[in-house]
Amino acid sequence: MSTAIQLAVDITENATVEAAFSEIQNRLGSIDILVNAAGITGTSRPTHEATEKDFDDVFAVNVKGTFFCSKYAIQSMKRHKTGGAIVNISSTYGVAANADIPLYHATKAAVIMMAKTDAVTYASDGIRANAVVLGTTRTPMSQAAMSISPEGAAYLQNLIDLHPLKRQAEPEEIAKAVAFLAGPDASYITAAAIPVDGGYTAV
Repeated sequence: MSTAIQLAVDITENATVEAAFSEIQNRLGSIDILVNAAGITGTSRPTHEATEKDFDDVFAVNVKGTFFCSKYAIQSMKRHKTGGAIVNISSTYGVAANADIPLYHATKAAVIMMAKTDAVTYASDGIRANAVVLGTTRTPMSQAAMSISPEGAAYLQNLIDLHPLKRQAEPEEIAKAVAFLAGPDASYITAAAIPVDGGYTAV
């Protein structure tokens, strides 16, 4: 019978992430799978207008949070010698530029490289690490991106139109790709950035 626990964690704070992973291990045992899915869009201001706080806010969640969670999951995987799988949630904005939310682009490129380097570094421990490169997905974050854009609703529609499938992904479609990468059917896949993007990066 499966057991689930829910913890509220500020992933931008090292001590709270460390404490959360300690509690998870105490209550459930070794960590086998980590999905780094937390993220924010941050500001839409271009580089010459963005502030240090704008930078720190988006990098703290998207990059530092991914680092902290990966760090403590990997420590558990190495300690228990169980191997494991890490999946970082990235974006087409991590591989293709667009003049809208530049700091977000930078963070999503970072989490791809974090997955690749962790994959190489910990391969001998049986730990796989991959990234999923998402296209536009029907989530509160896509609505938030639309709300901060000067174009409003047109921003989201224009983005959808750039995807050959001409629609947003459903969250369940993304979840299936993540489950595949985290599971045994992907046992020979590591250091990959898998597009689940409705064809966005093909055009």
